[in-house]
Amino acid sequence: MPNWIEFHDSTLTGINAVGQACELVLDAYVHSWEARGDEWTGTGLMQVVHIIVGNAFGPLASELVLPALISAGRMRAGGVTHDLVPLPFEASSDVDLSLQVDTIGTVTINGHGVRIEAVGEGRYVEDLPAEWRPNTG
Repeated sequence: MPNWIEFHDSTLTGINAVGQACELVLDAYVHSWEARGDEWTGTGLMQVVHIIVGNAFGPLASELVLPALISAGRMRAGGVTHDLVPLPFEASSDVDLSLQVDTIGTVTINGHGVRIEAVGEGRYVEDLPAEWRPNTG
């Protein structure tokens, strides 16, 4: 089972234009799950994550001061809305990313195509209760 990004308790540390793409850099709260027999063990980690949205458009708030704490977020890609986003993740469909940033409100990035990848090792935060395990269908 892959890891999952929870936008809540993550921090937006950078927004960069890369050609026609927009790269968001997060110090993300990540759920990491491992099967042990019939049970799942979860660990909460902080990990640097890059989210690259292709053909990006959307207002980038000029008053956004980084780093900024994210209190909630949601991504829609391929017709599916994600509150917890698989890590890594890639889609070649329309993308809508919405982050509720404590300092200014909602930051929205729209585009076509998204790639999400972790950088380096995660840093341990806490053990997670089994009922928080994402539903993978």
